[in-house]
Amino acid sequence: MLEIFDKLGYKKQKCKTCGHEFYAQVDRDTCGDAPCDEYEFIGNPATDKPYTLYEIQQVFREFLEKEGHTPIKRYPILAKRWRDDVFLVGASIFCFQPWVTSGMVKPPANPLEIEQPSVRLNDVDNVGRTGRHMTCFTMGSHTVINTEENFIYWEDETIRLCHEFFKYIGINTEEICFIKSWWSGGGNEGPCYEVCVRGVELATLVFIQYKTLDNGEKEEIPIKVVDTGYGLERIAWISQGTPTAYDACFAPVVDKLKELTDVKVNTDILARNAQIAGMMDIEDIGDIKELRQQVANSLGITLDELLESAEPMEAIYIIADHTRCLAFMLADGIIPSNVKEGYLARLVLRRTIRFMKELNMKESLAEVMGIQLEFLTKFYPEIKDSEDHIMNIISLEEERYQSTIKKGTSIVKRSIKRLKKEGKTEMPLDMLMDLYDAHGIPPETVVEIAG
Repeated sequence: MLEIFDKLGYKKQKCKTCGHEFYAQVDRDTCGDAPCDEYEFIGNPATDKPYTLYEIQQVFREFLEKEGHTPIKRYPILAKRWRDDVFLVGASIFCFQPWVTSGMVKPPANPLEIEQPSVRLNDVDNVGRTGRHMTCFTMGSHTVINTEENFIYWEDETIRLCHEFFKYIGINTEEICFIKSWWSGGGNEGPCYEVCVRGVELATLVFIQYKTLDNGEKEEIPIKVVDTGYGLERIAWISQGTPTAYDACFAPVVDKLKELTDVKVNTDILARNAQIAGMMDIEDIGDIKELRQQVANSLGITLDELLESAEPMEAIYIIADHTRCLAFMLADGIIPSNVKEGYLARLVLRRTIRFMKELNMKESLAEVMGIQLEFLTKFYPEIKDSEDHIMNIISLEEERYQSTIKKGTSIVKRSIKRLKKEGKTEMPLDMLMDLYDAHGIPPETVVEIAG
């Protein structure tokens, strides 16, 4: 056990539900993370005062600056500007891989602090449903590049800083759990601690010691990197105790969308749904219908009652999340297309339109993006500078989408008719690929047309 855990009064324990090893100041049966624990902060904030996302960013920055870290500006989310193995920044450490982490380039500061917008689309189906998943989120980090000549700090100081920061914002340290785990990403890996409070993971403290080889093996590297990732949206969320992180982080956008769509909210069902759905991921359940039924059973209501209350709000959350993600994507230089990072931007954009259609919204995507930009540009001047560029691309892409749907409807329906004649109920992969390659109709649009 690390000396710092003993010094701060943390005891080594084992979760009786998942079996993971963790450290906490009080005896517990569970590790503090979902699904072992429900969200216990909804309607019961975990801090001594509420923070907006932008307030928590400022507090995080100021705390670490006092602890000797140099704040630096965010990087563009378009990672291909400096590396060729990933398209988008998925974590703050991506900004420093591979050049800084390999020792080829000096870090911009050491130790440093950054609040880095990051994009992850691998669990996009969870967005809007679990309350915590976002396509674009802000990762706060204190990062250290340790060399033999300049070894700054390692595990003990990293854990101390984490403990002190959460204590500083008013979290009861007896509610903090450090879960022992392993992290890999962007070509590096190492042991880590996932830091959880009241059922939600708030931070990951990674100690990068290895390079991940092409064959899956790992190779020790001379530079030891402290790579921390604090989910600043989640921290703002638990400080407010709102039903979802979307309500906490972009409430003005959510409220405006509710006004435009006239969605009526059953607050009790929404809050309880968030608590239970947050314990489930679609990737774990495998079927959204099964997940819905499990949540309805847990709430003691019918599936129809759940859908009537939850689905419209989930669509609003998705639209609010996706337009925010698009604003960063387009401002940072991504052009929607059918390949690479452009395909990812187009995917997010067209999902947004699809959920707008589910809500029968009369407004254009450009009008909805205008609502997002009115809120977002108050905090990101670089997005304000790109506002005209963003709006032009959005308008053009919306026209292209409508054209694709119009052109693709007859093509897809003919393909489905042919499959039915052959007695097939699923579209084979080669047909999906042909629809995309020959006609530019992506799989998600095929699904939409097929109903």
